[in-house]
Amino acid sequence: MGRRALAMPLQAVIFDWGGTLAEYALVEFEELWLRAAGHLASGRETEAAMHLAAVEAAFWERTATHQRSGTLADLLAEATIVLGGEVGAAVQAEAAALYLDVLVAVVQAFEKVPALDALAPHQTEPPFVVTQLVVLTLFIVLTVFAVKRFRRAAASFG
Repeated sequence: MGRRALAMPLQAVIFDWGGTLAEYALVEFEELWLRAAGHLASGRETEAAMHLAAVEAAFWERTATHQRSGTLADLLAEATIVLGGEVGAAVQAEAAALYLDVLVAVVQAFEKVPALDALAPHQTEPPFVVTQLVVLTLFIVLTVFAVKRFRRAAASFG
């Protein structure tokens, strides 16, 4: 007998065929695809975004029909193969551009809003530094949350 006995007997198996136990999360990437398409196919953003949306739709269809989940990395890798451009890099570039936009907005706020300018006239004072750290932390937390939410949504189909 090469089999080992289970330390604890199996009492029940739960199947969640209808997804009633899994948390449903609505994940929509249309805006992300359009922004990434701007990096991949300048002048043909709409067409490239449509291809990215089609890859996403096929990805979700497979998770529903074959009961296999995937990650955002899997989706980006598949989109890269279909489009021939580095979709992951385009998404990262867009996220970095968004962060820089917010960073610039904070700098401008400290320059143009009198109360903020009084707190940090040289933009080296603690209120300015703390604000920048809060913005950076917020972007990191939102990124982690978005990735986890995507994985939960993908897993709920698998």
